[in-house]
Amino acid sequence: MKTKREIKCIEIIVIFCKHLFNGLLVPITDHTVSMPRVRPKLKTTAAINGHKYSSLWFALKATQNYRHLRYKPSINYCRNYHTMNGFTDENMDTNTQRMKQLKVNELNDDILSGKSVTNEAPENSFKVIDVNDKSVLLVVTDEDKVLELNYGSVRLTLLSHNYDLHINGYSISVDKCVDLSAIFDHTIVIRYRLNENQRQPIDSIRDKLQTLGVTDVETIINQLEENSCFILLEKITMNSLLYLETLPNFKPTNLKLIKDWFNMRSIAANNYNSHLVWDRLFDELKLKNNDMIVVTGGTNVGKSSLIRHMINRYLFERNVDDYSECLYLDTDPGQSEFSTAGQLSLSKIKEPMLSSTVLNVINDKPLMSCSVAATTPSKAARLYMSSISQLIHFFRKDLQSKGPLFINTMGWTRDLGLALLTDIIKIALPTHLIQINSTIEPKNNFQFDLTSDAIKRFNGYRFDSFDRNRHLKYKLSIIESNNRRVKKNQMTRDLQQLSYMAKMPDILYKPIYAMNPYKLLWSKVYVKIQLDSRFAPKLSLDVLNCSWIHLCRLDPKFIDKYYVEMGIKFIDSIDRNECFGSAIIRGIDFQNKCFYILSPESREILESVNCIVRPSGISIPDKIMLEQLNYSSTSKLPYIFNKS
Repeated sequence: MKTKREIKCIEIIVIFCKHLFNGLLVPITDHTVSMPRVRPKLKTTAAINGHKYSSLWFALKATQNYRHLRYKPSINYCRNYHTMNGFTDENMDTNTQRMKQLKVNELNDDILSGKSVTNEAPENSFKVIDVNDKSVLLVVTDEDKVLELNYGSVRLTLLSHNYDLHINGYSISVDKCVDLSAIFDHTIVIRYRLNENQRQPIDSIRDKLQTLGVTDVETIINQLEENSCFILLEKITMNSLLYLETLPNFKPTNLKLIKDWFNMRSIAANNYNSHLVWDRLFDELKLKNNDMIVVTGGTNVGKSSLIRHMINRYLFERNVDDYSECLYLDTDPGQSEFSTAGQLSLSKIKEPMLSSTVLNVINDKPLMSCSVAATTPSKAARLYMSSISQLIHFFRKDLQSKGPLFINTMGWTRDLGLALLTDIIKIALPTHLIQINSTIEPKNNFQFDLTSDAIKRFNGYRFDSFDRNRHLKYKLSIIESNNRRVKKNQMTRDLQQLSYMAKMPDILYKPIYAMNPYKLLWSKVYVKIQLDSRFAPKLSLDVLNCSWIHLCRLDPKFIDKYYVEMGIKFIDSIDRNECFGSAIIRGIDFQNKCFYILSPESREILESVNCIVRPSGISIPDKIMLEQLNYSSTSKLPYIFNKS
């Protein structure tokens, strides 16, 4: 005769299989019975940290007490936005209606680059006046259009004091300037609005045009309308951009460029309504300095774009304070924002985010980074959660923050991804959580609303339903996304690596075989190799040679065991670490027992490195290797094999 525990396990498996065949994976246990710690031995398994787990075990561990959430009347699983967002009873009807209107027309992970079908404006909707070979003057009159910068790195200055410009949440007034960068299929949208309180006669712009050195000013003035908007664009030149210009897809190939250094066009304003939704949501949140905001959703729904918009809006509204700032915690190792792939980072933002993600690794240095040795946490889930805890602890204990913290999460909404997200929420204890649901691919959405009551009853990867729940209470906001754009993650990772290496001053005119490398002695560092497949220890140096590595520092007390192979200290696993950057192993010297590495990091930083990590799924971009052919006619180039 079967025990109650066995009967309950059978019931769980039967219901799970029922939902699995229906294409819906949901929590399946009753709230009156605690979840038994079962790990069924199925053929379908996944290896994490050296241990094998079944896909069913992931589902049972990550999801719990669904019936309690779905059928308890006080929680109301149906779309009760009043309950989910914590509005007061007096404003229930008004706020419910307002939150239901938060439907995003388009959201994506590059600043508003995913667009619905548009009615493109005529080519003469704005005028371009040449000032010199590196600057132009834009004259815009149609307020029903927006300007789309789809190529170029420019400094934008508003010359008209009767207009306000709004760029991805950030606003600028007369004689103020911002730097914009739109490269590698990245676009920036500029809205301009007439300020009725500061009307400007057309003659008032005459002096500014003469100061800029514009020729034939009188002819231009006679052709302008009374309420024209004048925008000055100047070309920005950086050494790193000079190297990136040599890469394919740096500029759009399917557009006729206005100038060789920038391109812009007019688009109907109603095709970019997403920023209106973001502004409305920002007004609802009423963010404070100590707030912590977690943004969740499936892949390619616009989590990064939403965070950038909110950061820009926050910085603009507090621009009167010299200490206005925001913090950004990136928890997606596959789509990093301020570091190369395979790292989690905590960054401080003091300037508006108006550049491509590819350039963030050049312009911004994270306060702290941790290597997770892979582009997905499924390869090292324990290290991933340990890194999250380390970064949040650093934020709370070591930083005197004067702004809110935004946490960008992965787009993994099932199984282990849901379990890890549950732990992130329980560790961070946020004040706000934003859930973005896709209307294009609903299968990638979470199958329930991520209320604080729901998260409390879920088992995560490290914490069960009874851990860290006492202070877990946040305001949930739900919006929808119609984004159709599919982001090419591998291409983005390669571009970030190339941008990171572009900080090396010699890369513009030297191949990698001609650059002076740093010497890293074997005796000074530990080596961690994270690969998907096993290999013989004697092949370790072959795996390391010509590879992309992370430069880390480990606390010696967390190094339990290591083994020595050919004079190199290898470790099987790492826990907490601080990552200083990345490098390329240019060569290995057996006689002097050292690695030769290429990295844009300084010698002082390299002296602090005591561990190098060979991450899984991250290799040297082909562009760095193949560009050697441009410098040498010989076929005997390092690491290049010619089949002919």
